[in-house]
Order: sequence, then structure tokens, then C-alpha cells
Amino acid sequence: MTLPTVDVPKQEAEAFAAQLQTDQYKKTERDYKVAVHIVMSALLSEDNLGRDDLPDMIANVFSETIPNMDALGIGPEEQQFVKEAVADLGPGALKSAMANLGGGKWGLAQFIWIPRAVEYELGPQIADAFRNLIDPTDAVPSRVDGFRDQLYEASQALETKGGFQPNWTLSRVSFRLSPRFLVASIQVSSPSIRLRL
Repeated sequence: MTLPTVDVPKQEAEAFAAQLQTDQYKKTERDYKVAVHIVMSALLSEDNLGRDDLPDMIANVFSETIPNMDALGIGPEEQQFVKEAVADLGPGALKSAMANLGGGKWGLAQFIWIPRAVEYELGPQIADAFRNLIDPTDAVPSRVDGFRDQLYEASQALETKGGFQPNWTLSRVSFRLSPRFLVASIQVSSPSIRLRL
């Protein structure tokens, strides 16, 4: 099958390329996404996925404005980048960045319950959901569906245990969020390459 080609005028292409290098673009469109990638790729690294305390690490990432990046194995240079990239996102910092990628206004509801689920002894179920999402032996669509199902079951269990806050409602993790976690698991060793994602 031959895909159609699109010819972009050289002047427009150059203007777009120039826009990608502006401080405004980096601040509002790129750097906070790279910050989320750095944190999530560390959380979902092979080493961390095999740790017994993975549930606590997941809870930390989804509860703190800036997670414990030392525990995640993130180096000093990238830690500084993450902090600077999310500094202007208000008190939520990294959580605000993840919420924006998870659906904007409703993005926070996608994961705000996860730390509480760990607190209510559902951590192993949460950790298994993340491990299964990254498992390369299964097809991507079934991994995403399974991840959403497992987290929904965990949130149901949390509600049954009385762990829901008064304003929380039961809902499935969005299709927007699951693939972003999956993509974030891709390990990119060079910061210069990472900044081009």
C-alpha cells in the first residue's frame, strides 16, 4: 500500500522548525512532556519493575509534586531538568503535567486514587498492572486493555474497602493515559535524543 505524500512549502517548514526551537515552545509544549517521560521511563525501567517496593515507588510518583527521583535512579542533570520543566505548572508540578497528558481537566482523576489504593494494601495489584503493561510477550492492544481492566478492578476494590474520598467516582483509566505510560517505558539513553521525542 502506497501512502500519500504531503508537500510542505519550504518557507512553512522552516518557520515551523524555527518555532520548535523557541523558548515558548519548549516551555508550553515540549519540556513538561519530556519531564514526564524521564520520570515514567525510570519508574518503568526493568530494574525498578523487579523491585519489591514497586508499589511504594508508584504511590510516590503519583502522589508527590516532585517524586523521589534518587529512588527512581534518575541522575542529577535530569533531576534538574525535570524540576525546571514543571516549575511553572503551579503547586501540582509533575502531577499537573501528567494530568494534562491524561486528559487535561479530568486527567488528575485518572490516577489520584492510586496512592490511596497502595495505602489500602492494593499495591501488588497496582504493581502487576504496570508490569503487565510493559510485558513485551503480549500484543500492545491487549496490554493496554489489560492495564485499564486491572486498574479498574483495583479502583473497584478500593471503593469496596471504603477508600474513596467523598467526591471520587469510579471510572476507567482513559485510552489517552495508558499508551503514554507504555511509550514512556522506552529507554532513551541520550538527553539530546530524549529532547527530540
